[in-house]
Amino acid sequence: VWLDADRNGSKDSGETAIEGITIYAVDVETNNPVVDSNGTRITTTTNSDGFYTLNLPESQYLIVFEYDTNQYNVTTYQAEGVSESKNSKAINSTITIDGETKNVATTDNINLTSSIANLNLGLTEATNFNLEEHKHIINQMGLHLQK
Repeated sequence: VWLDADRNGSKDSGETAIEGITIYAVDVETNNPVVDSNGTRITTTTNSDGFYTLNLPESQYLIVFEYDTNQYNVTTYQAEGVSESKNSKAINSTITIDGETKNVATTDNINLTSSIANLNLGLTEATNFNLEEHKHIINQMGLHLQK
């Protein structure tokens, strides 16, 4: 997982890795998070290099990335012209898990039959539009707003 500073959907050299993003899998058939033999959800978090590993049995999954939606947005999904190893492979989604609805990023359905690498997620910094501040700037320019 990385911060897509230039917002181009590609993991470019020098872009910052994001640590601490929670990641887990949802079984496509049951629509439930994958659990281990003790009934504990199989989950992981990204390390300081933005990398993660999930050890899952063969099946079909969605990979879920939980991130701070006040701080980040998901970057361009599979941007055109970007190599497979550097492309962001998740979209914004709203899911309900254990009765709680969350805004997250999810991959397409993954048919896991062997090890898969580069299920990347690029995030961009969220921007807040301050309408009152923009009204003030427009008024300072001598322009008038009409409804």
